[in-house]
Amino acid sequence: MSPHLEFELRLDGVDDHHDAERLRRGLRDALQDTPDAGVVKIHEVNVATPPPGRRASTTEIFGLVVESVATIATVVQIVQIWLQRTPRQTETPPSITLTIDGNSVTVTSPPTPAETQIIERFIDRHGNAGGHDGG
Repeated sequence: MSPHLEFELRLDGVDDHHDAERLRRGLRDALQDTPDAGVVKIHEVNVATPPPGRRASTTEIFGLVVESVATIATVVQIVQIWLQRTPRQTETPPSITLTIDGNSVTVTSPPTPAETQIIERFIDRHGNAGGHDGG
């Protein structure tokens, strides 16, 4: 069975629900349109509670639950490319939190050297979840 990769896309300081939906559609389309993503199924989910320290009125939080046969490294690479190509609507660019088996990593664009190391450790920890070597 394919793993479930849970993505959470956060828009900090934005109260535009339509912009949040546009970004979710963009990420969903990027995953579905990239053959290397190995997407089997995508479910859209809404997260009702903002992260600690954030006011609900200034944060849109939503996510995608993705069934994929790709490796974690491949999915992270697709997410990073999507973030780089996504036009900024706010000063704070969106970030994506990828959660697998209760472990999470946040992907931003561009990532800091420390974030890059955290992402690499996350990929090493979860190996080839998805079932095939992804390069």
